[in-house]
Amino acid sequence: MKKERLLNFALAFLILALSQCAVHFYPRPVTTQEKIQTNIAHSVDSFAAFLERNIIAYKSRSPERQKVVIENYQFYADPRFKDPKNFYPPASAPKDMKMELLEEGKDYQMYLLSWKSQYQPVNPDFWKLYKNYQETWTAYAVYIRHKEPVESAMAMVHGWTGGDITKRNNIKHNGMWEMFELGFDVALLQQPYHGLREPKDSFFSGELFVSAEVSRLNEAMCQAVTDFRSLVHWLRQEHKLVGIRGGSLGGVVTLATVVAEPRLDFAIALVPPSSWADIGTENKLVPYVIQGIWNSGIGLDEAKRILYPASPANYPPAIPKQDILIIAGMGDNFVPPLQPILVWERWAKPQIYWYPGGHIVHFGKKKAKEVELEFLNRQLKKLKKNTS
Repeated sequence: MKKERLLNFALAFLILALSQCAVHFYPRPVTTQEKIQTNIAHSVDSFAAFLERNIIAYKSRSPERQKVVIENYQFYADPRFKDPKNFYPPASAPKDMKMELLEEGKDYQMYLLSWKSQYQPVNPDFWKLYKNYQETWTAYAVYIRHKEPVESAMAMVHGWTGGDITKRNNIKHNGMWEMFELGFDVALLQQPYHGLREPKDSFFSGELFVSAEVSRLNEAMCQAVTDFRSLVHWLRQEHKLVGIRGGSLGGVVTLATVVAEPRLDFAIALVPPSSWADIGTENKLVPYVIQGIWNSGIGLDEAKRILYPASPANYPPAIPKQDILIIAGMGDNFVPPLQPILVWERWAKPQIYWYPGGHIVHFGKKKAKEVELEFLNRQLKKLKKNTS
């Protein structure tokens, strides 16, 4: 039986590879090798999305699970939300911050931070659902700091389905140690509805963040940005240079935080979506979510109005474009290239690097790391200028 299942998956991958190996658009000139790498990565993403839909999200795909619950979703189409300040409320450094020591090494201390989320539902009707999600009322972050004080810090945020942030694989996967070695104190935020904040009735970590319940999607973005900003302000108390970094769902949260928070020194968005309504049913990862929105009677134009506040491409950045870096994959089949292109064009084309890979397979990773390191070194030079 096990061999039969493996064979079926192998055949599914072969079929997907043959049918999906068709990247027709490249956002920059490519070599033959890069074209091959991009198409391979595109196919791997297709297969990974197939597994995600049919194994992890199998129960979540049901029409009963993917539907609108809060009926006055038109609330978010109000013209006042054309100003992001009316959707993303001010945040401050938490006064109730708790620090639990998790680990100590020769040159570092690792803590679990926790505080009451400063977020409150923007739409009063969302309280009907939010009161059931008390697990997400408390915000958490893993914080690794140098024993010898440093002046720079970075707040980070993980992607969709990311689990418990205290797990070693999540700490490593999100690049915390890499940034620590560069001289940053680093803090990784647990996204709402994920890991330590996952509601008990979720089928998987993050299920309730990205779903056809459009009010919850909007409110989850607002809460994620609010918690991220609170973390930034807390880090700002002891650091002169503070930036943010996130990938995938963490990438769109990073972009939205750039819209809302002017007290950022820099931001790095990896493979970021930028406009929720422009993710169509052809998307390989969450077609059931998009279909659920359409099945609820919400058309494309209406979806653009409703999801406007949660889509950072609709707003200008609150920091200079030279302090923004976007890194994206030309073969990404989870977050299609048109998503980062949309925000890149609307934000007057900040620095962007396209690697010949996708969401799962990162060909050209070495070059992408070099681009990011060069960007961060430019940011760190600000400290030297301020002290000279």
